[in-house]
Amino acid sequence: MIQKNLKRNEGITLTELMIVVVIVAALALLAFWALRTQIFKGFDAKRKSDISRIKVAVEEYEKDYDCYPLPQLVICKPGTGLRPYLDKIPCDPRTGASYYYDHENATCPKWYRIYSTLENLKDSDYLGGIGPNGSYNYYSGSPNSPYPGLSGSDFYG
Repeated sequence: MIQKNLKRNEGITLTELMIVVVIVAALALLAFWALRTQIFKGFDAKRKSDISRIKVAVEEYEKDYDCYPLPQLVICKPGTGLRPYLDKIPCDPRTGASYYYDHENATCPKWYRIYSTLENLKDSDYLGGIGPNGSYNYYSGSPNSPYPGLSGSDFYG
């Protein structure tokens, strides 16, 4: 029996390696995209929860003082302006900034709105360009606050 010298290739070729790298990169990109959406939803849920907590504290403040607080009390740093109603005013989870607090232009405001920007554009509460300069897309406020597209002088309530 004659034995031929067979050359055995061990390992992988550069082409095979490149194909594997492209497949792994594509899967990683898909995973990142799906995770990114979930992260946006998480930040938005935190924003809505924070605004709801601030809203409860502001309403309690109004019950005691018969006016809504002025903006300098509703900032997150140092965040103690609404004590004892809210121990610490929360900041935006991504930027660390205060939520935008709008109020009636008076020394004793009778309405307020709190604005934020949601990152998930498919959120059911997404409103588009509202608030000052159309910079926000979500708000919550007192029951008698004017719609964000109106100025305080256009509101009769």
